[in-house]
Amino acid sequence: MTISRLLYLQRLDTHLRDENGDCSSSDSDADDSSADESSEEEFVEDAYDLSEFLGTTILRERMSDSRRGQTRREEESRAAAVDNMSAPIAGSRSGRTQHVAEADGERTTSNSQNQSSSNSSPPSPWQHSTAKKRVIGDLKDSSSDIHLFLGPYGPKNWKQVKFDKIWGVYGQRYPKSNFRENLKRLLLHFQNGTGDFSPEKKEQWYTSPGNVSKAYSLLFSLYMDTTYSTVVEEMTAEQIWNSHEKFQLYTLDDFTIYNKRMFDLTNKKKKLAKEEEASFRRDMLKITNNEKTRRGYPFWNKHRASVLLEEDERNGTAQNMKPKDLWNMRKEYKDFPLSVFRKHVYQERMKQLAAPFWQHKRNKAAEKKNKEEVQQMGDEWYQNQFNGMMSKMMIEEWGATNNSSV
Repeated sequence: MTISRLLYLQRLDTHLRDENGDCSSSDSDADDSSADESSEEEFVEDAYDLSEFLGTTILRERMSDSRRGQTRREEESRAAAVDNMSAPIAGSRSGRTQHVAEADGERTTSNSQNQSSSNSSPPSPWQHSTAKKRVIGDLKDSSSDIHLFLGPYGPKNWKQVKFDKIWGVYGQRYPKSNFRENLKRLLLHFQNGTGDFSPEKKEQWYTSPGNVSKAYSLLFSLYMDTTYSTVVEEMTAEQIWNSHEKFQLYTLDDFTIYNKRMFDLTNKKKKLAKEEEASFRRDMLKITNNEKTRRGYPFWNKHRASVLLEEDERNGTAQNMKPKDLWNMRKEYKDFPLSVFRKHVYQERMKQLAAPFWQHKRNKAAEKKNKEEVQQMGDEWYQNQFNGMMSKMMIEEWGATNNSSV
């Protein structure tokens, strides 16, 4: 029994060494195994009993060894995985940086290409170009720097005109030779007062109530406006004449007469307007404000329904609906009987269809446009006068301060 247990332990040790790769076959082990073949049957019989004696301990040792090996392999695999993950992240960061740099480079290249393409695109025709308008505007402005590049010149004398510098400011998109010839023509017109530099045509001061000059309308608005009149009534005829280019189209003597007549006319109109306003207010106190007609529905011209119907006709909503459906669409319409509302629908439709052909309507539109232009000129005039008065006050104050300090 003792020999069989020793043989079992020997063979088990050999078997474990082979599995762990630590075993090297030797001749002595082979001799021991061949010498003990006779006792094989006895070993087999007692092997089960020996496993109960030593198997548990040996298996525990093998399991602990395998667990340590597995733990070590897992740690190595985790380290490798971390390395593999950090490498793409670093690569992606560097790649992203490179991609951004490439994108910036492409954007800069595209911008430069767009700029070069815009500069290389053919310029607009000179006749209607912005460069020509700039040159004309600056030539009309006596304080512009373009006059520094001009000397005495004529049809055959251009030596003192600095074409290159003027070309660099106004016409770099045009060939120098073409710009030079176009500028020569403009300078000749400027010198002779022809073409775009011809003086403004003087309108007749007053022809009829519906046909007056812009200067007449401007002066009339200055005297009639409550704000402008406080300034213009304190000015002399010569000061008013110098205050706007429209007035200077007429001689000072003629304008003095026009200004005196305008002053008298506007005073009469303002007095009459005050009297009519007072009479209107007295009459309004005598009239009772009825909210409804004798038939029991509101007044159409004072009701919101009239405004809504005008909008519905203008935008096409009413044209695609029957009067009854339109009447049911808004509660404001239902304040009127359907029969009355239907008549207003057809009346409004005819009014809008015929409006473009009414001469009176066209005259009203032209009068409105002229009134807006005159209003704009009046605003500009008042602003200029205000700026002038402020500058004068500042100069006077500055002079008084210097005198007191001396």
